[in-house]
Amino acid sequence: KNSISHMAVEAFVAQVEKKYAYVTDTAYTDGGLVGADRAGREQALHRLERVFLPDAGVTGAGEHGAIAAACGAIEELDLEGNPISEWQPLLDIAVQLPRLHWLGLNRLPLQPLDALPDTFGATLGGLRTLCLSRTGMAWEQLLLIASAMPHLAELHFCANGVVSLEPASARGAAEAEGGEEGRAVGNLLCERLPALRTLWLEDNHLASWEGVAPLASLPHLEALNLSGNRIASLPRAHSGFRSLRRLLLRSNPISDWASIDGLDSLPALSDAALRDLPLFGGMSASSQRRLVIARMGSLATLNGSEVRRREREDAERFYLRSLSESYPEPLPEGSVPHAPPGGAPSPEQLEQLMRRLQLPEGEAWSAFGEEHPRWRALLCLHGVQRAAGGGAAASGTLSAELIELTLRSTAAAAGHLPPLTRRLPSSLPVKSLKAMAGALFKVEPARQVVLYSRPGAHKNDIPESLDDELKRLCDYGVIGGGEIIIEEEDGS
Repeated sequence: KNSISHMAVEAFVAQVEKKYAYVTDTAYTDGGLVGADRAGREQALHRLERVFLPDAGVTGAGEHGAIAAACGAIEELDLEGNPISEWQPLLDIAVQLPRLHWLGLNRLPLQPLDALPDTFGATLGGLRTLCLSRTGMAWEQLLLIASAMPHLAELHFCANGVVSLEPASARGAAEAEGGEEGRAVGNLLCERLPALRTLWLEDNHLASWEGVAPLASLPHLEALNLSGNRIASLPRAHSGFRSLRRLLLRSNPISDWASIDGLDSLPALSDAALRDLPLFGGMSASSQRRLVIARMGSLATLNGSEVRRREREDAERFYLRSLSESYPEPLPEGSVPHAPPGGAPSPEQLEQLMRRLQLPEGEAWSAFGEEHPRWRALLCLHGVQRAAGGGAAASGTLSAELIELTLRSTAAAAGHLPPLTRRLPSSLPVKSLKAMAGALFKVEPARQVVLYSRPGAHKNDIPESLDDELKRLCDYGVIGGGEIIIEEEDGS
């Protein structure tokens, strides 16, 4: 027994000593990482606040009080991948860390509990962040554990095979009381996760929005990661989720625009990640971005990049022009009121403008409006926008069809030339752009590589290749304020 206890002490305290250089006299007192994680900076173990020991062979706490004596100031502790399968060793460790508020238990094969140990709440009740990804834990078990953590604000529960967030206990309670199942589920989640703000559920097996809907009642939920699940469609209108500001839906089998339109009904949503969806098959990255921005009026950030005002206005105008090509019939003159001068109208003014719309009636127009929910509002914001090539009817929109772009070249022959600004038709083919660039930068069109960087792109973002000479700028989603980069192929 003593030998096992000694091994456990070595597994925790000795591993901390190995990773975080142990000294008793140090100039560094900020509680940060040292040793291998911060070269040349050392600090006494008793001052450590953040300790990360993934796959370190930790099996338990060791002698009573040893951790508290050696490194009791720890606030954040990561034990990912250690050979701990029972909760008691974790409780033995955590009870010696009174400041602990962040605990990482990813990849720990923890055995399920039928009931919480008496000391569970007192020991782990102060946690604000808990990581339990790739543990194989059931959602029902998580809710049992969370019932003892009233301050839990951030939860990582990825790759655990979750198929639904509806707890069986809530279904049973609703049936027993003859009540409404949805309300019972919502009440239970609010009881178990009252302070939750961030929930990561990436790479689970959630196959429908109905499986996610129980989260709608959480009053403080701000960020939800559902990337890598199996959700094929979303409702046209959402209820609840009143605080949800950020939603990640990458790599789900979403294939209809109605699902994207429905996201615009989430009252607080301003940040979305919508990449790698079947819906975008065959579309350039810029075209994807342009359409999503136009169909979601609340977005301030898309796929990690800010949506600037100019980018939004251009995207919405392009969207209106593309819609004009599929109108059931031309819009009558005077059917769309003019927005008041002085910038975008207020929500109240927009409502008034929409009431003054005099659009044609009939089944075709009704179906068109349902398919494009923001169409009426965009008409009031930007007026009638006609597609290029509309003849005399389109002559009044020539300036709206022109987009201002910055052109520059990295070719050796153009290295001394400054970037140039040009207003170009959005319908300009890439082939014509190459001819223009050849005259400006002295690079033969056949040797040009044309790249596009959208407005506000991060310096680490990779520009998009405009490699099809027959496509137009608008086909690639090129918008005003962007940059065209002309590179020269290596002639060797």
